[in-house]
Amino acid sequence: GVLESQAEMGIFVAVDPKTGDILAMATYPSFDPNHFSDYPPELWKNRAVTDQFEPGSTFKVITGSVALEVGAATLASTYVDPVRLERWGGVVNCWRAGGHGEQTFVEALENSCNPVFAVMSADEIGPARFYEYIRAFGFGGRLGIDFPGEGTGLVPRPTPNPSLQWANVGFGQGIAVTPLQMAMAVAAIANGGTLYKPRLVKEIRTKDGDIVEARAPEIIRQVLSRQTAQEFISAMRSVVANGSGTRADVPGYRVAGKTGTAQIPEHGRYIDLNMATFVGFAPADDPAIVGVVMLYKVHAQPSWGGTWAAPVFGRVVEEALEYMGIPRR
Repeated sequence: GVLESQAEMGIFVAVDPKTGDILAMATYPSFDPNHFSDYPPELWKNRAVTDQFEPGSTFKVITGSVALEVGAATLASTYVDPVRLERWGGVVNCWRAGGHGEQTFVEALENSCNPVFAVMSADEIGPARFYEYIRAFGFGGRLGIDFPGEGTGLVPRPTPNPSLQWANVGFGQGIAVTPLQMAMAVAAIANGGTLYKPRLVKEIRTKDGDIVEARAPEIIRQVLSRQTAQEFISAMRSVVANGSGTRADVPGYRVAGKTGTAQIPEHGRYIDLNMATFVGFAPADDPAIVGVVMLYKVHAQPSWGGTWAAPVFGRVVEEALEYMGIPRR
């Protein structure tokens, strides 16, 4: 995926949503641990755990699910995309020339419409309430993975009134998350609303196979109701079936997910390169694997998540589900 998109770096995280187990982590470029001094130090760390990024439109799964949970929206809610939304002392633009016009909640998620999710965050949910849910999903703090150097990400403090800052948070700007945090948050949606502690080591055995320590799955908290999670899963499935995530779909496995094309901040401004992302899970009706794909500083054009990250997700998850013995339907 990194080579195809001409990206500078790639990260993939796979999680079992029913236990919090980390099934796989991969970063590229990597290094040879036997000759680590031959490689630059920035390649020595596990960036899926340590590094933080602005998530872009993949964060709309958090905004949308919270809006449903607090009753600020329903799947049938309708919105009008004004193309250029002047509010909160600033401007939020739609990525599409001419905008998307009138659309339902599900269509706004399919279209990844920034103005709609800006309104959800700043006006309908509200900064203070949204902040509490963002923290409840695990962002802005360590999840406690059994691996050193875990990052916390960065969540802005809520403002007393709706603001441009919190409008931007609604579509994934002005907030930073680790790939691990994003994977665990999406896993919470996939499993019915429960945030698990991520787990790399399941058990420790002697050389003879005797179990020295067994680690059971640990629940951190219930973030969403099961009803909300199930409703939102149907919307995420529609993103892959009908919206920007079609290249992630796998015949017989019904993928659900969300694309993202995140602007990259450097030295106080956004640069001209993007991060192509996809978050999702499959099968949608009984998720067995959650995956997060991040392709950083994509040089190929267009640099959309739906173009580059979504097919990486589809290829990996198809082989993984076959390996796990999960039948197609």
